[in-house]
This record gives sequence, C-alpha cells and structure tokens, in this order.
Amino acid sequence: MLKRITVILLLFIPFNSFSQTACIDSFENKSLYNDRFKYITIGIPPPISGSDSSVIYNSGLHLIKKNISNGIEWIKKMAFLNAARLTSSSNEITGVFANEAGGPAVGSRGIYKLAANGDLLWSKKIQISIPEFQDYGYLAKAKQGNNNDIILGNAVLNKVSITILNSDATVVKLTKNFTVSLPPGEDFITGEIAVINNSLYIFAITDKYQNIPFVERSNLLMMKLNYTTGEVKEMKYLHSEDLFTGTHPQYGNFILNGAFSSNMNVRAIENNYFIVTGRKCYNLFDNSRLYAIKIDTNLNVIKNKVYSPPKSHTYFRTAVTTTPSIDEKGNVLFARLRDSVSNFTNGPSNSCYYFTTDSDLNITMQRYIDIKETGLNSGGFGLNAVPFLKWNNNAEIVFHTYSSQKDSVLHIVQIPLLVKDAPCRGGDFSYISVENPSITQLPVPQITNINAVTINITPYNIVLQNDVVEKRKFCIQKSICDTIKIKGNPVFCLPNDTANFTLFKNPQCLRKTKWLTDTTAVKIIAQPNDTTIKVKFLRPYSGYIRAMF
Repeated sequence: MLKRITVILLLFIPFNSFSQTACIDSFENKSLYNDRFKYITIGIPPPISGSDSSVIYNSGLHLIKKNISNGIEWIKKMAFLNAARLTSSSNEITGVFANEAGGPAVGSRGIYKLAANGDLLWSKKIQISIPEFQDYGYLAKAKQGNNNDIILGNAVLNKVSITILNSDATVVKLTKNFTVSLPPGEDFITGEIAVINNSLYIFAITDKYQNIPFVERSNLLMMKLNYTTGEVKEMKYLHSEDLFTGTHPQYGNFILNGAFSSNMNVRAIENNYFIVTGRKCYNLFDNSRLYAIKIDTNLNVIKNKVYSPPKSHTYFRTAVTTTPSIDEKGNVLFARLRDSVSNFTNGPSNSCYYFTTDSDLNITMQRYIDIKETGLNSGGFGLNAVPFLKWNNNAEIVFHTYSSQKDSVLHIVQIPLLVKDAPCRGGDFSYISVENPSITQLPVPQITNINAVTINITPYNIVLQNDVVEKRKFCIQKSICDTIKIKGNPVFCLPNDTANFTLFKNPQCLRKTKWLTDTTAVKIIAQPNDTTIKVKFLRPYSGYIRAMF
C-alpha cells in the first residue's frame, strides 16, 4: 500500500532566531508625529521589549507598539502622563500613570495593565501612607519580580520604601519601609530595584551639596533583602573617589566628589551580577560624564568606571537626561547629545555621540551621528536621545523633539551594531576617555523599620483611546539577502522515499544557508552545496523543510 508524504516548504531569514523575519542588515527608520508629543518637555521614558520581539514606545501621553516586522501595530493615548514599564511572557504590558489634574498633593497615581493587543485589562490607584512617597517617582520605579510580581519602590529624603504586588495588583505580598540615618544634609535622590533568585536588591543614590563655594558629594547605598520576608541580609554604603573640579564664569569654583545624578539604571545580568549605570551629574558644571559599576550578589564592587567626553563634545543641557540602556548580557548603550551653541546655555543639539560597553565595562564601539543627516530637522528646538538595546544585538536611539508645533516627533534611528556600513548609524569616532576611580566603603548607616504603613489599592477608571501618528520612513536599507525560495515536489508516496530540493537566493548574496529538517522523519543523504539537498523519508510525514541564513 502506498503511503502519502506531504512536505510544506518553508523559509526563514533570521540572524539568530526563527521568529525574526528580516536579515540583520535590512532595516528602515521611522519618524512618528503627533501634536501631543510637544507637551512632554522633560524627556520620555525608555522603550520596553515584549517576548514576541515587539517594542513599546513611551511618549509621555502615548503608548506605541511596533511589531517584529517594524510596523506600527497600535497607538493608545491617555489624558495624563503614563509609561509602560514591563511586559509578561504573554506580552501583557504593565505601566504607571500620574493624573495630577488636581495638583501633586491630590493627584491620582497608579498602575495599569494592557493586553498584547492594547486593550485595557485593569487600572488601579495606589496610595501609600508615607507622605514622601505620594508622588509619581515612587510608582515610576515599577520593576518585574518573581512570578510576574510588580515591585514598586524608591528612595526619597531619608526613607526607602518597597512594595511587592501580585501580577494583577490584588494582593500586597510585601511592604518594607525604612528610615536611614544619613549624615546631616545628605538625602536620597533616587532608588532602583533588581531581583536575583529569592533576593531583592535596592540601589539608592544620596546627594549632599552646598552653594558657596559649590561643593557636591554623592554616595551609593545598597541593600540585599529576602524576597519573601523583607529581612535585610546585607548592606553597604559606598563612595566613588572620582573628583571633578573647575571654575564657572558665574558661580566660581566648584568641586564634584563622586557625584551621581538621579537618572540611574540597574539590571540583573547573566551569571548573577548587576550593572548600575547612569549620568554623573546634571547641573551647570558637569553633566557630560557617565558611569557604570559592576556588582556581585554580595554587593561587592567588581569594577567601577567613569566615561568622559572631551570638552568639545560637552552637553550642557540640564533639563533633560538620558538613561543608559542595559541588556540581559550586561551590554550598555550610552547616548549623549552635544550642544551646538556656547557653553552653559541651553540650545539646539544637532549631534549625538553614542557608545557601547560589554559586561566588563570595556568600550566596544564609539560612534557619532549628525542628526540632520538622518532626516530630522530639529528647527532650533531641544532634543532628548533615548538609547535602547534590543533583543537581537541591535539597538535604537529615539530622538524626541519638543516645544515645537511643526517638529514634535519620535525619530527612531536603527543602530545595527553588527553591520559596519549601514547608513544612519553614524561614523566610527573615538572620543571617550575612561577613568577607574576607586571605591571607598563608608560606615553603614543605621536603618529603622517604619511600621504601620498602609497600601491602599482601589479601582481607577483611566480612559484609553486609539490614536494615530503621521509616519515617515527614512534611511531605508534593504539587504540583497532578503529573499529565499525553495523548490521541489511537496507531495510523495512511499516507497518513492527520496527527493531533491533546491534553494534559490539573490546571486549577489554571499551569505551561506542552512537546511533544517525533522531528523526523525527526514534525513539529508546528500548535500553538494548549501543550496541543494537530497533527502530520504524515514516514515510517513506531514511537515516542513526549512532554510535560513
């Protein structure tokens, strides 16, 4: 009896994943315009990635989802500030919102969750009984915990607060709040959270300064807590011995000693380490230097580096900051805008310098982009550059123009890190000097538990509406290796159990191809080259023969 075999010929053209649909050297950039973009003048939060390789862009009042094929899938708007902060394995999106229509003292703040298609699943108002944390900053630090928990927390003045909610914010699983006995005049300016296994880590920056003469000093407090109980397991208080001095024409002499700014990013990376990174300062004196610190799970500093541009590349704008992007391997993407006007003034920025470091904090790439050459005319208005390391060894920089009715855009520039000759990525340009300041361990301050803290979670109706943006593609690069075709007979009957298949690609494409079969049913018995195979069917089979670069 003849047995039928059905073969479906299928091709993939990924770089390193079956789900990618284009070559790494094929890409297109987009400018997205909406009149409401101009209302966000303090910088936009970074994008986030979905498990389906989608990207969610934050524009302050909008969320924009771009799918794996680089197409805009949906656009949602709210009437007040919001930011997507994390995604789940099912691509649900958790974000934070701040409705301050009644003023900061009475404004409503909370969290929401969207389905993968952008529909609102729920939204809730969050209130904590500690007055210092009744602000947007507390919620803006939302991070992913174990079992899709939502972790909220921050460090403000002399207090640190942590709240762990379950995935739908119906249960408060843990709340731990501390008063920290900081030295006189020293306060927390920000805090970040990270999780490894059953431990919760808090990284908080302090700041102390005086006006005349201008002296600023910052430290880093680190805490390791039991994720379930909140018990403090380890605590360290550190000072980075980097000293920056200078003279300002108006303010006179100044000294910055280990000064950190509030735009810090922290991520747990492979092999149980943390990367802590950010901008050193954002005052008028010194706001161009950046830093990265590698820390182990016992809060030991493995490496500490400060990255400084030359004075000719200094960016003196203080109003907007850029937070470096960190991927799960510990690579970091920094992006810095250069002022195009005289020192100590806020003017338009038409140049972007960016660089990457590896998990050992070594610089792996430095480049320069003339923003106008990418197709963006800032019209003399300010820009914010938001770096974003993506899942596939590529990156993006989102340039956000503001305060302009004609040019309020999100200008998304693809940065293919592994492609050397791609347009719009900028030219290779070495400009960063690296310092290796020592770290001093300071006496650990005393912490005191704050008891009787209440967390109120109540339903809150936020209106989520569909919206549109004007899209403009620019700087498109299409690979000559963007197409594969497979030819061969797709239907066979045993005992005619051998078959030939041929792959066709652009003759100019020199990339090698790889065949993929179900080896329990299909055996490759001959392959004279990478475009031709002869197979033997081992059993009745209905399935696929695949090819990929």
